[in-house]
Amino acid sequence: GGRVFVDGRPATDAHGSDVGAGGTGKVDFPRMYQLVRQRGSLDSRLFEIEFEAPGGEAFCFTFG
Repeated sequence: GGRVFVDGRPATDAHGSDVGAGGTGKVDFPRMYQLVRQRGSLDSRLFEIEFEAPGGEAFCFTFG
């Protein structure tokens, strides 16, 4: 499992379909995950992923 942050806070209002409202999610197998979905006006944001256990890897990020 892990947590997703936007601007240093859990991604509550900006959580994607693979992340719960509290900003937590689980990576089960290799695939694309939607971690953040910014609603409303689009602004520059700081995006962070925190893995709870060793071994988490990220290979590709898409924006847009």
